[in-house]
Amino acid sequence: MSEAEPAVTREIRDLADEVGARVAGIEHRVKDVESLRRKLADRLRLDQQAMAPGPESDRAGQRVLRLLAEQGDTLRYTLVIDDRRYASAVSDAAARLDAAAMSLTSFRNTWQGMRYRGINTTWTDPGTGVRFEVQFHTPATWRATVLTHPWYEIYRKPDTPPTVREELDARIAAVYAQAPLPRQTVRLTPGSMPPLPDPPPAAVDAAAGVAAAGLAGTGLAGTGLGRTGLAGTDARRPRPGARLTRRGR
Repeated sequence: MSEAEPAVTREIRDLADEVGARVAGIEHRVKDVESLRRKLADRLRLDQQAMAPGPESDRAGQRVLRLLAEQGDTLRYTLVIDDRRYASAVSDAAARLDAAAMSLTSFRNTWQGMRYRGINTTWTDPGTGVRFEVQFHTPATWRATVLTHPWYEIYRKPDTPPTVREELDARIAAVYAQAPLPRQTVRLTPGSMPPLPDPPPAAVDAAAGVAAAGLAGTGLAGTGLGRTGLAGTDARRPRPGARLTRRGR
């Protein structure tokens, strides 16, 4: 991750300039290890009841590998776009990332939602296996995201009482409800974006290796990570100085 991040960050900054967006929250672009460990622990607990019979270590190792490969926000960016240009700029940014050989891995439009509004996408660079998230906000929804983040951190904790969670949900929704709805956001759907192919197996394996490299020594070895071969120096990493290859603009 440390080897690939500077190149991805430069590309995102260039992309923002090209589509007339502002990069926000750049200081939080790398998900901290404690947050990633907590997220994985939550997912592992949810998967516990669905485990098939078999050796515990094998099951744990396979689950950690799968969850690591699914992490799309270990490296994350936010583009803030003016309301008047929002829909066209999102489409333009997606087209430029696709032209740069990035694979759109997921797309989520929550503008019709209550507790969160915006567009979240994840992309995979097949050459390095690096997976990163790009969020698209307006100035109003970005302000709402910053304001409500402390409440969301409490909301998402497994031990938060249901009554507190309901109160926080309503409070967060009230803030986002004040954000104007840009024109044509309803047209921004997965079908309007570049194709969503399955990432190459090698890219998925590399993505898991990139994420696992940052978790070495964090205490996840007890969950089976140490048995996967990804916790030590043998973890697969992106090649030094890797750049996102741009094929056209």
